Amino acid sequence: MLATRPARQSALGVTWCEDFSRGRLGVRKQGGEFLGSAALDGEWVRLPGGSDSYVRYPKVQLQGATALTVVVPYCNCPAGSTTWSWLLTQYKNATHREFGIQIRPSDGRIYFYLTINGTTQNVSFPSLDFVTPGLRHEFVGTWESGGNLKMYVDGVYKDQAGPYAGTLGDNPNIAYLCVGAQNDGGTSSECDLGGPIVDLARAWSETEIRALYNRSLL
Repeated sequence: MLATRPARQSALGVTWCEDFSRGRLGVRKQGGEFLGSAALDGEWVRLPGGSDSYVRYPKVQLQGATALTVVVPYCNCPAGSTTWSWLLTQYKNATHREFGIQIRPSDGRIYFYLTINGTTQNVSFPSLDFVTPGLRHEFVGTWESGGNLKMYVDGVYKDQAGPYAGTLGDNPNIAYLCVGAQNDGGTSSECDLGGPIVDLARAWSETEIRALYNRSLL
């Protein structure tokens, strides 16, 4: 049985959906801890840029999961930014990482990372020429065991890598799900982030991803 389809959520919480057939309920994780200068601005978290401004939640337990969909609404990328933007991560450093979506101005790409069977894989897409400062965008990464890592931007499929079969695991060195930073903080560029979605039940289809994006524009 698949998890229920989540409604669009505000920056006040993370929608965390799980497969009911595994005996767990989909829940909305409340009570994010705002650190540094991170602040709520309507339905968005405003991150002024610089060191250690982000929001963190208790981590999503991944052990044994065979699918993942991650959705991150994003806005106000500053023109000419040269600082990495950690949008949503369970990622401490190059040694300890579980999943994440990250913009890297150093090579002009957005990355979706996922550690499968203990090995980190990624798919990336050139983003900085089309991520327009001041406009809303939505980044989505999906994977299901035996299939490809896929990336979607604003409801449209962009690229894939794989296929990869296996399961996800929990890294004891990672304590939080972080919006706007790594698990140990660090520096990100200025941006606004909406409430993300993490779904452990399955990889969403392009039709569903496009529908979610279109609804969010209303």
